[in-house]
Amino acid sequence: MFGEIFWNETRSSDSSPVKIDEGVTIRRLVKNDVGLLREFFRGLSKPTLFWRFMSPVHEISEKLLHQLADTKHDRHYALIAEHEENGHRRTIAEARYVRDQTDPAKCEFAISIADEMQGRGLGSVLLQFLEKHASINGVLEMTAETLRENTAMVRLAKGAGYSVVTNFADPRMVKLKKALNQSDPASQGLPHTHAKIAA
Repeated sequence: MFGEIFWNETRSSDSSPVKIDEGVTIRRLVKNDVGLLREFFRGLSKPTLFWRFMSPVHEISEKLLHQLADTKHDRHYALIAEHEENGHRRTIAEARYVRDQTDPAKCEFAISIADEMQGRGLGSVLLQFLEKHASINGVLEMTAETLRENTAMVRLAKGAGYSVVTNFADPRMVKLKKALNQSDPASQGLPHTHAKIAA
């Protein structure tokens, strides 16, 4: 059972880890983390990779890895969760949102969790971090597209208050959508929360 989670300050330049349990932290992903991303994706099962990229993936290309790690511009915000045990640190999740180029008040998010960590609530915690950061930075609507058969993702979104809309152009797909509550931009601190991740 993970302990209580306390929000830390969230600024666009902040990469300080937020401890959510003994040995488990969440922090902003930076460009130098491309190696950690490579190792993380290589450790995912084929089904998990398929749900993340919605197509069969055997190896993430170097070009895509660098794109995923390049979060310097204002449109792209990404987090990684890390677990440290016996001096060894490894990435156990990644989460991100990218603002729409034509309407920056909207963004699309994506989350992937290491297979052994799935179903324990880590995705919900990461989604809360993304939502809070997006809200502080002026995003009004958060969305994601996923396959209808990705029941874990649909369940996660429903639990966080997202509506699930059928894509009539492609019935295999659904769109997840949620309006965000706006936070006071002058108050960069994030409130405490008592969400827990189940073991």
